[in-house]
Amino acid sequence: AIQALESFLAYQSGAILLVDADNRFSVLALSRQGAPPEFAARDREFVKQHDPRVGKGITGTVAQTGQALRINDTTRDPRYIGLRDDVRSELCVPLKVGERVIGVLNVESPNENAYTEEDEQLLSTVASLLAVALENARLYARAKDDAEVKAALLRELSHRVKNNLTAVAGLLYLGLDKEKATHQEIFSETLARVQSMIAAHSLLSDSPRARVDLLLLGQNILSDSIRQLTLPSQKIPYHVEGESIEISARQATSLALVLNELVTNALKHAPPNAAPQLSLTVKRDAQRVVIELFNHGDLLAENFSGSASSGIGLSLIRTLVEKDLCGRFELIARAQPRGVASVITFVPES
Repeated sequence: AIQALESFLAYQSGAILLVDADNRFSVLALSRQGAPPEFAARDREFVKQHDPRVGKGITGTVAQTGQALRINDTTRDPRYIGLRDDVRSELCVPLKVGERVIGVLNVESPNENAYTEEDEQLLSTVASLLAVALENARLYARAKDDAEVKAALLRELSHRVKNNLTAVAGLLYLGLDKEKATHQEIFSETLARVQSMIAAHSLLSDSPRARVDLLLLGQNILSDSIRQLTLPSQKIPYHVEGESIEISARQATSLALVLNELVTNALKHAPPNAAPQLSLTVKRDAQRVVIELFNHGDLLAENFSGSASSGIGLSLIRTLVEKDLCGRFELIARAQPRGVASVITFVPES
């Protein structure tokens, strides 16, 4: 656009500067008649070093006011910031979309009084056409990006729905395997598992980056699982502490099920006259995340073998931790404080 003006305007150099979100100028194009490309590169670097912005210099004044400026002698105008010593005349017009200034079109000449009112009108006309073209290009790029984002989100949503329906079906089959359990027990436990998945996806819907805060996830899972599996009159004390660590959507869904299963086991196997007291801790160990759910006062059976145990809940936990999270699961009995720690270790996905 600048080079096309060479046959109409007597200018030595020209530039198209766009206003960014911080009210600074970015150089869209530079032109210097008869000069090799390295001159444009040098000029671009000069402009960058002088931190051009709205309200600063002649170009900044035009961007601020939205009004063209025609300077007949730059040596007499204190607003002029010299790129070269031989510039005497400058003509700068705004690039406007409606009333919004998106940049400026600027030309300079070594001659005094180089530009006339007709030149200003011509440059303003070119600037109007250029502003429309630039705005259309911006809108097209944004529409293209939005379409690609929506398509990606639709693919991800379809993938998640399919995976979650498969998981729900698996949880229902898991409940059917419990021959001695009542229908109410099967329903309550399955509902708690599904509720844990809902908790994970509720956090995902609030996250613009499809990441979940592990500490917040643990808080929600403990609260929801306890509420789902106990009577309103029962009070189960629990405590959540540790580091705020983000994990991926895929890992969040698996971990939500694991935490729900651990809480379910703690509630089901609590002594008849003693309510469990749960503490969840989240911390980072080098590149790994360590999650510990500590059940105060609980003890492992004397003949318990973590590797040999065939309990459905424990089997589900191990499968999710080892296969889905590619991590490690341990049950550790402790004397001080007395209780059992369920420890999950895995590497969070980037």
